[in-house]
Amino acid sequence: MRNLFITSAKKNLIVRIFAALMLSLFITGATAAVSHTSAYAATKYTVKYVAGKGGSIKGDTSQSVTSGGSTSSVTAVPSKGYDFVEWSDGSTKATRTDKKVTKSVTYTATFELQTFDIKYVAGTGGTIKGKSSQVIDYGKDGATVTATPNEGYRFVKWSDGSTKAARSETNVKDSDTITATFEALSYTIKYSAGAGGTVKGNLNQSVRYKNDGSLVTATPNAGYRFVRWSDGSTKAARTDLDVTESADVKAIFEVATFTLKYSAGAGGTLKGAASQTISYNNDGTQVTAVASIGYRFVKWSDNLTTVARTDKDVKANFTVSAVFEQITFTAKYAAGNGGTLKGFASQTIGYGQDGTLVTAVPNVGYRFVKWSDNSTNASRTDLDVKANLSVTATFELATYKVVFQVVGTHGELRGKASQVVAHGANASTVTAVADPGYEFVKWSDNVTTAARTLTAVKAAVTLQATFQMTAAEKKAQTAALAAVVAYEKGTFAQYQAAFDLLDDVKDVDYADALQARIDAASAKYAESAVVAFEKGTIDNLKTATDFISVITDLDLQGEFQARVQARLSVLAVELVTTFTDTLDLADFESAKLAIDQITVAYIHDGLLIELDGALTTLLNQMYQELVSQQSTDVVSFLAVVDLLSDVDSQDMFYKMVYAYLMP
Repeated sequence: MRNLFITSAKKNLIVRIFAALMLSLFITGATAAVSHTSAYAATKYTVKYVAGKGGSIKGDTSQSVTSGGSTSSVTAVPSKGYDFVEWSDGSTKATRTDKKVTKSVTYTATFELQTFDIKYVAGTGGTIKGKSSQVIDYGKDGATVTATPNEGYRFVKWSDGSTKAARSETNVKDSDTITATFEALSYTIKYSAGAGGTVKGNLNQSVRYKNDGSLVTATPNAGYRFVRWSDGSTKAARTDLDVTESADVKAIFEVATFTLKYSAGAGGTLKGAASQTISYNNDGTQVTAVASIGYRFVKWSDNLTTVARTDKDVKANFTVSAVFEQITFTAKYAAGNGGTLKGFASQTIGYGQDGTLVTAVPNVGYRFVKWSDNSTNASRTDLDVKANLSVTATFELATYKVVFQVVGTHGELRGKASQVVAHGANASTVTAVADPGYEFVKWSDNVTTAARTLTAVKAAVTLQATFQMTAAEKKAQTAALAAVVAYEKGTFAQYQAAFDLLDDVKDVDYADALQARIDAASAKYAESAVVAFEKGTIDNLKTATDFISVITDLDLQGEFQARVQARLSVLAVELVTTFTDTLDLADFESAKLAIDQITVAYIHDGLLIELDGALTTLLNQMYQELVSQQSTDVVSFLAVVDLLSDVDSQDMFYKMVYAYLMP
């Protein structure tokens, strides 16, 4: 067991803790004793009074009251511009004394800002612009309103004496109703008379807005006339209506004048002043009626017949017109022998005017020629007539055009195809002649006689001749076509049949068309054959030359022949070379055949010389064999000699054989 050792410092700490513990126990006991004692003493409560915004509390705002006791009186006092409303417990009396207090409590007084009603009213004749009824807080300003007069009124003042139409209330502290006063507008109309007249009626009138004035009349003095009012009105009697402004108008007068008006009717003009203003009892100036070309003056509309007039001592307005009449001419039309007229044969026509239509109508068998004034139009309307006219229509026996035509291209006409024949006379004979392979069918009037002679011709006529293919021609064309088609699909063997049958076709155009097809086929075959020859041997030559020989297009034929000659030149050289190498007469025949077809002389001749050279070599060998009596006989030798183209060489070998046979 460990010994417990307590230092002096620890002792002091223990003492202090004990003392504190004891003090705590003492205080707790004492508090309990006091509480127990209070239960038997009187209870106290605190009552507080608080002012909200806009006021204050008059009196003791915090009171300690014994349970069941009463507070002292307090009053809620509103600030300036505010009103008391109520206490927080709902009491609406500003002054209060709370009795029988049983608890601590706080009462708050509520205040509100004062407001005032400002109303604006418009009297008769106007309106209020702006907010006419306003609620304004204490000391605040209202919105602007304007007293606006109706049309025909003006603003006078407000009921508070203000004369400004626009207003706004400031620092408002009371309610108020303010009325705008208006009054109707009125205007003054004054009438006066200038020199030369008077005005009858009320000369000085006061008229309410848009009301009417009373009648006034401007009355001219003797020798004067009313002109107008100074405001432009030209009515002497006036009543100003719907007045909207004041006016001061004067009646204007002038010395009386009269207007003379002159005019020209159709067909003339005037010389002089056509409109004149003349003072009372004065004279006008001279006016003359001038007739236009083709017209003459008749009279004035007031029956005055003098061309020139000067109206005197004028006392009134007047208007007169010059009357003119047109000068006329007579147009007479007549028909000569062989015809009549349609239209008016006698016409009265105004100067420069147009007549009416007149037509010269020939009788049957006649025709119109011309009028006696050389006009060639049977129908005429004479224009712009300026003189009398008398003309006669001339007629002559009619002639007609007789025309013969051919339909299509398979025939012709013999005779005069277009004729002019006199009425009732005979036309000359025209015959329809068919082309080869065709036959005449009929004329367009169904006459089937090829030769036509029209008799007693009384009208123009056109007749057309129709032709058709003969049965033989149809057969020939069918056979030829079949042969051509066979040739186009076959070989050179079919050419002759097609060519022979083509001779039977009489229609040249159709024959030409078939010949063109034959040529096209021949050209196609020739191309193939030439190509084969160009790539082949001498055996291909005949086929190529056969097809080339039947081509009718000489240019194309020449092109093919040129290609054949080119190939022959090369091939002949090759064959001559072969013969030279082999000295085989079979090779000689091939080379000779090729050379014989060459048309270029220098090539042909050159190759013959080479070929003769090779033959000479062969003959020399054969001669040696002949002399040595080996295999060659004289007949064979001479047969080869005959193959030489060079006569001198032939003679040489003939002499050699002769020498051999005749030692």
